Amino acid sequence: MTVWPAYLRVLAKLWKHPDLEKLQFRVNRHLISTVGQWVVSTDVVELSPSAAKRRVLKREVVCHEAAHRVVWDRYGRAARPHGAEWRALVPGHATR
Repeated sequence: MTVWPAYLRVLAKLWKHPDLEKLQFRVNRHLISTVGQWVVSTDVVELSPSAAKRRVLKREVVCHEAAHRVVWDRYGRAARPHGAEWRALVPGHATR
């Protein structure tokens, strides 16, 4: 699934993390109670069908999950999922 390569480039530049441009996405029809998740083992962001259909929500989810990828690459398990490192990347961003 192609998710706004230009938007990923902006985030990669903003966060100084060029590998972010290679992030892959797919729709996971089993995601019902969450709109998205980054899966460490596959390095893929999975979007719920509802998130994949809604442009505004998709952009928010892409930013949220991409930030998880960047934090993992920089800090590994030492960082909490929505800890200070993650919040520094997405200030004011709601955690869901």
